[in-house]
Amino acid sequence: MLDKQTRRGFLFGAGAVCLSSTGCVAHAALSGAKHDDSLSIIMSDAHIAQPKKKTIWGEQPDYQNVICSRTIDKILEMRPLPRRVVVLGDVALWFGYRADYEVAFTLFKRLKDAGIDVHLAPGNHDHREPMISVFPECAERSPVKGRIASIVNLGTCDLFLLDSLQASDKGEGANNPVSGQLDAKQASWLADAAGKAKRPFIVASHHPVDELTYKEKPLSDFLVNKKFYSGYINGHVHRWSSVWCHKGWGGRTTTRAVSVPSVGWWGDIGFTVMRTKSDCAELTNEQSDFFILSPLGKGEARPASWDTIIKENNGCKCTFTYNS
Repeated sequence: MLDKQTRRGFLFGAGAVCLSSTGCVAHAALSGAKHDDSLSIIMSDAHIAQPKKKTIWGEQPDYQNVICSRTIDKILEMRPLPRRVVVLGDVALWFGYRADYEVAFTLFKRLKDAGIDVHLAPGNHDHREPMISVFPECAERSPVKGRIASIVNLGTCDLFLLDSLQASDKGEGANNPVSGQLDAKQASWLADAAGKAKRPFIVASHHPVDELTYKEKPLSDFLVNKKFYSGYINGHVHRWSSVWCHKGWGGRTTTRAVSVPSVGWWGDIGFTVMRTKSDCAELTNEQSDFFILSPLGKGEARPASWDTIIKENNGCKCTFTYNS
């Protein structure tokens, strides 16, 4: 968890803290740090923004940039370091401006400089063209042209990272549809990759699995029949939750579906730590805060229910048992 000062102090009274001053870990301290190939960070909904941008919705806030930077501080303090960080979309705040991704690049560069791989997927507030222009590896890694998809090696299983962005035709600076979509070309790739899988795999995207379809049927119905499919992870709803899923009353195969917190926008605030083992992958929620719409203003009373939610959610686990 982020410390009490982080949650009660800088969020609600010192939001103007410069990013360059938020506890950057010295390169010297990281030079001897080891990485654990079985350790990953899964985060989502960073909603990073260029400071003081004027839009039709008003001035873009940037407090979430500071929260994201503090989260990166916590990741860089881990020993051993995680091998990779996976970000499940809504990298940009609202409209997917290139300048938003340039701020995100500066933040995520600290992870890359520490030898941590960073993998991105788009969300409904992102735009592919400016995102790829700042993070060209998104396109270079993708097996589906025109989409930001990839297969990430998590150690003892793979993560099939999907692009669920249903983009508008207006490009940068415009709203996209909120709902997700799996286009035909990407669906075909997923079917091929799932069919050829030789070991357990987990699927992840910005949108929940029950919001996506495959050949006009729920994507979950398709996935649950695949031999090595072991679960699903999503962002989008800014909420930690874990459910079990199965197909039909006669089915015996059960999988888990998890939604992870927002890094710093609203709702459950935090990130998740995934450790892969020989027979499962364990996801642990590291929740630092909870607030609705925006952090509290100076002198504003904090609802007791918010702290109850943090207490209940922090440390919660979900285990993806490998199906084979």
